[in-house]
Formats: sequence, C-alpha cells, structure tokens
Amino acid sequence: MPTARQGCSSLPPRRMRERNGHWPKKILADKTYRNRGNLAWCKEHGISISGPRLGRPPKDAALTRAQKIQEYRDACERNEVEGAFGTMKTAFGLDPVAARLEETTKTVIAMSVIVFNLRKRLNASLRRLLDRLLMLLYGRITQGVHRCPCYAA
Repeated sequence: MPTARQGCSSLPPRRMRERNGHWPKKILADKTYRNRGNLAWCKEHGISISGPRLGRPPKDAALTRAQKIQEYRDACERNEVEGAFGTMKTAFGLDPVAARLEETTKTVIAMSVIVFNLRKRLNASLRRLLDRLLMLLYGRITQGVHRCPCYAA
C-alpha cells in the first residue's frame, strides 16, 4: 500500500472492503490524487480512477478520443458529487465545521450527509405525492411544473 506521502488519503478506507466485501469499481478523484503510487495501488486492486493519464498522450487518435469521452463521463459524475458537497456546505452547515475533537468533526459531517440524503428522499416522495394528487384532481401529470390550471394563461 502506498505511503501517506504518495496521497494515500484519497484511497478507499479498509473499512469499505470489510463493510461491502469488495473494493469500489471506480474512484472519482481530483487530479491531485492521480499520482504513480495511487495509480499503482488502484491497478493492483482492480479499481479504475478518474482523470487523464499521466505522461504523454498516445499516438493513436481513436484511443485518445475514447479516453477523452471517458474523462468527460467521469467529470460529469464528479460534478454531481461536487455539487452535493457544495449543497451540504452551504445548506447544511458543513462549511464552518468548528468542532475541536476528531470524533465530533466526523459526527458533524456524518449528520450533514444523513440530513442531505433524507432531504433528497423527502423531496422525491413529495414530488411523487403531488403528481398523484394532481393526477386525481385534474386527470394529468404536469411533467415537473406544478401549477393549477386556473392560473394557466
């Protein structure tokens, strides 16, 4: 396993393997964590890591195009994750974590993630409920725009 100096903090914790019985298939990491040590460790454990390859680009244009498409897909997935972190920071108070103890900091972060996920599920449930009510009342689903037909222009 790589040393801490090689950026091993970005790698999945051992508890993940103990909890799930396997390593993740993919890690969506910053370019900062794409170093030789992490890449070797991920390759050894059969994990793909997002981002551009190290070194010079390959001469084969088709291979370069395929890599760029994969990098774009990884970036899209990563943006979704980063957006969730941004929401947790601004809406759920994760940005100014001022806990002094490590255990307290971990608890604050865990609670923010739990509340974020609960809010996401609650919003989806309310959306489904509202769609069903509108279906019963007006006989149609409004495709995400919930307006009363009396206000339609």
